[in-house]
Amino acid sequence: MGVKGLQTYIENHCPDAQIKVRLDLEAKKFQERSGRRAVLVVDGLSCLHKLYPPEIAWVFGGQWREYMSYLNNFIAAFHKCGIDLVFIFDGTVDRCRRREWARRRLATRNDIAQIFKDIKSHNAEPSGNHTTIVSALGTFTRLALKSLGANVLQTTRDADTEIANYSRCHRCMGILSQDSDYLVYDVTYYSAGALSIDRKNHAVTTYRYERDRLAHHLTMEPQRLPLFASLVGNDYVDFYSLGSWHRQLTQRYSGPVPFVELIPAVARYVQAQGGELDLKVIATEVFGNPERSQTIENSLSSYRMVAAKVVDEEPTAGLPYRRGVARECAKCVNGDHSGLPPPNDPPTTLDPLVLTLSKRRHYKVENMPAIYNILHHAVSECSNTLEDENDATLPSQATIFRSVRERMYGLLFGVGTSSSVDPKGASQDPKSPGTHSNPCSPLTTPSAKRMKVSAPSPGGCGSPRSNHNSTRSTPTSVARTATPTSATRTATPPTLSRTPCTTTATNSRVAMPTLRLGHTAVHEWFVRPWTTLNEPDLRPAAPLTDALGATPRLETLWLGDGTSNDELKMRAFLAVFDSLDIEDKVKELQSDQIVLVVVLHFLIKQSPDTILESFEVDAIIAQAVSLLLYDVNCLKNINVTRVESRAVNLAATLMRGCALANDVNCAAGLAFPLAKGMPWHYFDGKLFHSLYIEAKYGVEGPNLCNKNESSKKQFETLRVIVASGTRMDSTCSRD
Repeated sequence: MGVKGLQTYIENHCPDAQIKVRLDLEAKKFQERSGRRAVLVVDGLSCLHKLYPPEIAWVFGGQWREYMSYLNNFIAAFHKCGIDLVFIFDGTVDRCRRREWARRRLATRNDIAQIFKDIKSHNAEPSGNHTTIVSALGTFTRLALKSLGANVLQTTRDADTEIANYSRCHRCMGILSQDSDYLVYDVTYYSAGALSIDRKNHAVTTYRYERDRLAHHLTMEPQRLPLFASLVGNDYVDFYSLGSWHRQLTQRYSGPVPFVELIPAVARYVQAQGGELDLKVIATEVFGNPERSQTIENSLSSYRMVAAKVVDEEPTAGLPYRRGVARECAKCVNGDHSGLPPPNDPPTTLDPLVLTLSKRRHYKVENMPAIYNILHHAVSECSNTLEDENDATLPSQATIFRSVRERMYGLLFGVGTSSSVDPKGASQDPKSPGTHSNPCSPLTTPSAKRMKVSAPSPGGCGSPRSNHNSTRSTPTSVARTATPTSATRTATPPTLSRTPCTTTATNSRVAMPTLRLGHTAVHEWFVRPWTTLNEPDLRPAAPLTDALGATPRLETLWLGDGTSNDELKMRAFLAVFDSLDIEDKVKELQSDQIVLVVVLHFLIKQSPDTILESFEVDAIIAQAVSLLLYDVNCLKNINVTRVESRAVNLAATLMRGCALANDVNCAAGLAFPLAKGMPWHYFDGKLFHSLYIEAKYGVEGPNLCNKNESSKKQFETLRVIVASGTRMDSTCSRD
């Protein structure tokens, strides 16, 4: 991430710009200088590889309890050094950075293909350079940190600028990251990659990067670094689109230009530009097209920081900004993103109070990040999943859970509510068949009517409905039978049959209007087979009318209270997962069992039958009910004698399903506490894998439960529920 090649260039050719430091001594100096305890801002996604280190097994789907222990020790190590941590995570991907996002995901997909090739060749954990992070790790990490009491925030755009501004506004000691963009900002930047924690001696060491020394080495004024970064290549200006100009600049007319030559050459060009920059002239020289000046301007804007006054108080836990911070800082964290074009308004059918609440919950990590992006930007995205594209028996998780996502979009946008508008513009009669007026009617409480709520502040250029000159920047209308663009796939993906309860646009009793982005459709950016990620897929928002009679209103689910509303939340959650048939049984479960049970029940009902086999269900349930019998060290020391590629794939698919279940729970207004849906309550990758092998070679389900009678009883109970009414129902009662 960041400026292409700059981090490596500094490490190899500019040693003066990096200084090895002990963070406990840095914190002591900071406190002596400022009179305040040191606060370090952690760039969450940039530090994932450091937060989930190589010594924790990653191939089995996640060692979640071991991970929680490691995170707790990580926070404690900094606390002993006199440093408080504030974790900030990207909340979305800016549209002008989507191309680079897609390039990286496609590269990771190639790595994953090699990982499965290695597993199949050696039946062992992959070794070497081909590694990847645990599926859904970025999503679950923010909730893990929050559950440990850490201060965690989510942004409404790519986090770099907001992290830099947060650090400046709150006078933090610095930023911990592995993103060379922070060399361009005027902030103190510490390396996450070089971070070393000596818990025995309570010492934390790393490198501090010096922006002014880098500029001096390049004989360039520091304020020219943003243009320098843009012309070397970053997340906004595609490095590969600069190749021709780079070769011309360095007089290398074939092959890639080594960074040791490129970076000084670009610095000389930038410094020679004189006082006031003419971006059209620069764009003409660089791209041969003056209209590309907007690309450079977007990049420069991303590096602009607010000129905010600072305050002496320390950052308030859980808040994006504090009372007393200058207005400019508040503008930054509320969505004024350095002059980037604002998005169009969110769907007009949504109550402004709901939109404001969704934004507050997003900032404070009280909702899954997907909810804000769907409601405010009509975008849903999913990064790489550790899945085997050559395994024809197990389709991509993006395909398996597609119907669930479509119903979740319908729930969020209110498609199929009792006052929905039909394609001709006439409101549906709330007394007509298939609709219910009471549970799904809008809130009419006096307080809700009197409350004045401003619409959310505009987001960055990440909105697909921004005022860019793009075919994706305005609400889209297509025929109801529209299919994903041909550019997104090169082969026909496997189709999943829908059970009778599954609500789609074609079997709904409510006539579906023409698809309109942000109202009845969502742009999906999902990494899966058959897609090049050149364009998003346009997915319909499906109503819940077949399951519930009418889609419940978001205002009712999010703002209502009382027992009847709690029941409606659970029914909405189950309806999205096509699982209302087990509603009575789910009510009897512990809240930390609901996610796993509902996801398993949904998977068993899907077609083809090879998605999930009976012994695999046994292994998943057995590890869940046995998890509390093991402490963290026992789980860590489980010896997996053989790595099965299908089990690796299945674990990743399961984790994606569980992440989606937490999305749906948030959309339904929290049918159960969000913290109870996290995987450390019900999944351990190595334990699952070891039981998977036993089950595959003939060990019966109850006998997988470590000879613990209580676990066996729980196993039988959960096995009956997940198999209820499915093809596995006949096997649910075993001796």
